Amino acid sequence: MSTTMESKKISFLTNNFFHELLEGRLTSADKMLQIIKEEAHGRERQKGYVNALEGMLSALESKNDKCPFINQIRSKEVDKFARMFTNQAKNRMQSEFDHGFFTAWVDYTRVLKDSSKLEMETKKRITTTKPLDIYAD
Repeated sequence: MSTTMESKKISFLTNNFFHELLEGRLTSADKMLQIIKEEAHGRERQKGYVNALEGMLSALESKNDKCPFINQIRSKEVDKFARMFTNQAKNRMQSEFDHGFFTAWVDYTRVLKDSSKLEMETKKRITTTKPLDIYAD
């Protein structure tokens, strides 16, 4: 398989992984993660990316009373976190592993923002759509 096809496949899988996390389908997310691990081969950047995914899933699976960091990102401050992760991912002083790690968080915040926008648009459509008056004369 070509590098471009592998990259697109991994991108598709990670996008689905993030959506599974957001929906709370952790068993399904874990299965996706196992496939991602099989597809992402050995480079330090990919190891960092996968490490971040493992941490996201692990934090959500834990029954710890303390609020996992990943849940804090679900707040209205998602743009602040996205900027912070983007700055870290672009930082030339970071190792390849760290670039991959922070890129995973950038990707997660992008999916989170996109799903939040979709949810807001759906709620807006539902509340602004005039119901059909099927009982009108």
